[in-house]
Amino acid sequence: MTKVKNIVAVSSCKGGVGKSTTTVNLAFTLQSLGYTVGIFDADIYGPSLPVMLPPTSDAVSFVGTQISPLSSSGIKLMSFGYINGSGATMRGPMLNSVLKQFIGITSWGDLDYLLLDMPPGTGDVQLTLCQEVDVTAALIVGSPSEVAWADVERGIGMFEGVEWGIDNFWKIPRRGDIAAMGDGGEAFVRGEGVGGEITRGVYRDIGECVARECDKIKSGGNHLGLSIEYWSSTSSVTIKDSSGDVVGSVGGKALRGECGCAECVEEMTGRKKVVMESIEEDVRPVRTGKVGNYGMEVEWSDGHRSLYPYKQLRAIVAEEGK
Repeated sequence: MTKVKNIVAVSSCKGGVGKSTTTVNLAFTLQSLGYTVGIFDADIYGPSLPVMLPPTSDAVSFVGTQISPLSSSGIKLMSFGYINGSGATMRGPMLNSVLKQFIGITSWGDLDYLLLDMPPGTGDVQLTLCQEVDVTAALIVGSPSEVAWADVERGIGMFEGVEWGIDNFWKIPRRGDIAAMGDGGEAFVRGEGVGGEITRGVYRDIGECVARECDKIKSGGNHLGLSIEYWSSTSSVTIKDSSGDVVGSVGGKALRGECGCAECVEEMTGRKKVVMESIEEDVRPVRTGKVGNYGMEVEWSDGHRSLYPYKQLRAIVAEEGK
């Protein structure tokens, strides 16, 4: 995926509200603006892409050890449904593994935009995608009902946790022909039916906004990332932003004690299980790495591994500085 310039997650957090329809229409809108586009259907349980975008050829080929994506009208496509013929039944841990392998072995080539058609919900699969894929921005789809909007709010909360998103809002008119065309393997924005100009105009506004916001993010650099630097003389850790400016400092032992993994914190209650006295005084990071746009993974000198969301790191050093 090194040749993919922008990755945009399209999420609904609730099934049946038009997420896949939005993804397909956004793809063709971006294409009409002159961009190269691909769609990855991340819903392993119930893939929609095979119905909404039948490929020109369903023959699966390989580029070395990678799968070559299928295509429809110039849009590159990959879905578990193209490979398996239907959705899969599997448990969460296996699903996460399959999903990571599936997106990683697809040879996307040069793309301006790869759209992730996310599965509904805010669970482990969605978090895995957020953490493993370097997503540029997110688009959340909902419907005008109180229940659906509550799910949208939860989804926004999840994306705030990984610190990215497109801060804009649109209303798409509810039209039966949008769904009907999607079920028939056609994108609404490519049609020429009378009365659809306003709706197609909304999709165009969304596409132009996505392109504008992604360009803004890319040109401004990723200001979300942080780095960690350890000072043995003071047994402390300095947190820096992507520009190299110091955000704050915290003791190595104190940071190790803030680990939120299942070994250190009870998942149901949030109660800390780690005993600070059991942590070595001179514990230090021996290896760090970025985890998508989510946070930093730290391997400690005592052998423990921690995952710190960027928001948590900022909160820790802010509290330390009081």
